[in-house]
Amino acid sequence: VQQKCVSLEEFFLFEYDNSSDMATNLSRLQNIVHRVNSIEAGKIDDDMVVSRIMSVLPSRLKHFSSAWDSTSKTERTLTQLMSRLLKEEARYPVKKPENT
Repeated sequence: VQQKCVSLEEFFLFEYDNSSDMATNLSRLQNIVHRVNSIEAGKIDDDMVVSRIMSVLPSRLKHFSSAWDSTSKTERTLTQLMSRLLKEEARYPVKKPENT
């Protein structure tokens, strides 16, 4: 029970790490979801994961919400979301500071 609570807390407190790329952030969240869902009676469904991802997007991707909302409901799946976010990040790569 304690492990379930800790994992659920991790899920609800998850924040996007701007020092990592989108794939790494999505992987971190998926690992948390897997831990919760591997514990009996602790299920996080795809809709919850989609909501969590959308709520933690970095400010540079906030415009993505409008595009996602205009997507047909049948296409608003977790797989589609992750794919589109990875493509979106590729279009607008994060500029890393240069070492001087």
